Amino acid sequence: MAFDSGALWLWHVGDVRLARIAPETRSETITVDAPAGGYFVAVGDGFGWVVMSDRTLTRVSLPTG
Repeated sequence: MAFDSGALWLWHVGDVRLARIAPETRSETITVDAPAGGYFVAVGDGFGWVVMSDRTLTRVSLPTG
């Protein structure tokens, strides 16, 4: 898990989805899917970072709100 843009972003090891958890309500508000063949490994600067099967990193824009 990681904090970015005032929200908690949560993923499970091996999961291809990243969930935004609103701190005020402690509920999931948005989910973002990783690109095909990738897994989320980090969050920062408004992006989710995804490691791909070819060992490259891809960034995915994270929605706010």
